[in-house]
Amino acid sequence: MHQLGLLDQLRALAATGMGVVIVLHDLIQAARAADDVLLLKQGEVVAFGPAAEALAHQPLREAFGVEVMIVPDEQGRLLPVPIGRTR
Repeated sequence: MHQLGLLDQLRALAATGMGVVIVLHDLIQAARAADDVLLLKQGEVVAFGPAAEALAHQPLREAFGVEVMIVPDEQGRLLPVPIGRTR
């Protein structure tokens, strides 16, 4: 639960105009916390841009070989929920 509180605090800082950079490996938390996402595969850029676009079906297939179901959270942010492997 501390992770959620920290991510909420970072979003609050960003809302004041402060730049915030965070590295996350949890796709759902990245979608909840980030306005923009840089998605990498072996150091190469797969996607960069708004979280809903960078964490969509095709970029996540390419980067991680996973299929996702996209579901909205309570604020309307689109969350990628892994449902299986493509490989």
